[in-house]
Amino acid sequence: MRQRDSIPEPADVYIGTYQSSWLDESGVPDSGNQAILKIGRKDSTVGQYSLTWMNPRNEHDIYYHGEGMLIDGSLVGSYWDRPIQDLLQNR
Repeated sequence: MRQRDSIPEPADVYIGTYQSSWLDESGVPDSGNQAILKIGRKDSTVGQYSLTWMNPRNEHDIYYHGEGMLIDGSLVGSYWDRPIQDLLQNR
C-alpha cells in the first residue's frame, strides 16, 4: 500500500513522501513491514528517480536504497539494502 504524505511537485506526480508496506514471505500482510518511502529526482534528471525506504520512527535508519525510471508512464525500480549501498559507494 502506498499513501502519499506530501503534495507532489507540479511537474512530477511520483516525487514525494509515501507510507509504504509489504507482505511477508508467506504473502500475509505484516504490520511490522512498514516504512517511509521518499521518491526524488536522481541528480536533477528527468525520468530517473532515487528511492529511499526509511524507518517510520527514525528517518536516519534506512532500510533500502533504490533507483527508478519511467517506462510507458509507470515508475519501475530496483532496490537494495544498506550493505550493498555501502559497497556501491566505496567503488
